[in-house]
Amino acid sequence: MEGLYHWTYKPKWLFAVLEPTLVCLFEVIKPDWGIFALLALFVLTFVLGIVGFTIMPLVMKLKATKVEYQRAGKKMTAFTVGKVTGKYVSGIIAVLAIMFIMGVSLPLIFLLGFIIIPLFVLRNPGGDRRFMRLQAILPTSPIRSVAMGLAEVEGNVVLKESLLAPIGDTECVAYQYEVEKIEHNEGRTSYTTVHSENKCNVFSLQDQTGVLDVTPEKLNLLCLPINRQYEKGGKRYTQRLLLPDNQVLLIGMADTRGGQTVFRYEEVKKVYALMPSQALNKYNRSKPLIDALILYTSVFGIIVSLILLLHIEYVDGKLHIALPF
Repeated sequence: MEGLYHWTYKPKWLFAVLEPTLVCLFEVIKPDWGIFALLALFVLTFVLGIVGFTIMPLVMKLKATKVEYQRAGKKMTAFTVGKVTGKYVSGIIAVLAIMFIMGVSLPLIFLLGFIIIPLFVLRNPGGDRRFMRLQAILPTSPIRSVAMGLAEVEGNVVLKESLLAPIGDTECVAYQYEVEKIEHNEGRTSYTTVHSENKCNVFSLQDQTGVLDVTPEKLNLLCLPINRQYEKGGKRYTQRLLLPDNQVLLIGMADTRGGQTVFRYEEVKKVYALMPSQALNKYNRSKPLIDALILYTSVFGIIVSLILLLHIEYVDGKLHIALPF
C-alpha cells in the first residue's frame, strides 16, 4: 500500500507489526475474534487495493496538472478538475465496456477475425502489394515486341550511368542505404531508422530479343539483396545494391521516347516497380504454401470459434445446438 498510495511513514516495519498485533489482541480479548479480525483486515486490504488502483491515478494526474498550471502561472479551476476527472472516468468506463464485450462475445470476435483476416492478409517479402498481384496475372513480354501500356518484362540490368555506393564505393546502378540506431531494452534489441537514402540512375534492361531504357523517376526497388551490413558505434549500417547483369522483373508503363521503347511510371494503376527475379521466384514458390496455411488455420479457427460460441447439449440421445442469443 505504501507504493500505491505514496505513503511515507516511519518506522517502515509499523504495518508489518501492527496487523498481527491486532489479530492477537482481539483473540486475547475474546476467543474466535482473532479470525474475524484477520478476515476484516484481508477485506480492508482488498478494498484499499481496488480504491488505490482506481482513484490514485486520478489523484496523481490532478497533482501533475496542478504543477503544470503553477509553472505556467495559471490557476487551476473547478472546470479543469472536472475535465481531467471526466477524461479519466471515461477511460475507465471504456476499458470496462471493452472487457465486458470481450468476455461475452470473445468467441464471436474470434469467429469474425478468422473469417476476415484471410480476406486482407497478403503475404509478400516487403514488396508492393499491387506489384505482387500484377506479376501473378500479367504475361511476361519479350522486350522487342512489348505492347505499349501496362506491361511486364524480364531481363538483365545494363549499366548506363554508374553510381558509387556509400559503403565500399562499389559501382552500381542503384543503391538503398540505411542507418539505424540500436536500442537495447529489457533484453530486446530494436532498430530505429535515423537516415535513409535511395538513388537510382538511368539504366537499360536487356533480354534475348532487345534492349529498352528504364527511367528512374518513381521507380520502386523491391527486395534488393543486402550487399553490406555491419554495426558500429551503436548504429547499424545496411546497403542494398542493384548491380549490372542482375536479372530482374519490371512492371510499368511501356512508352516510346525518341523512337526508343522506355519504361516509366504507370499513372492509372499507379505501379512502377522492379524486383530481382531470384527473390520473386522464391516468393512465388512459397506463396501456395502460405495461402494453404492461412486457409487451414482459418478453417480450424472458425470451427473452434463455433464450438465455443454455440450452446451444445446432449440430452436423451439427442444433440441440441442453439445460438447464444
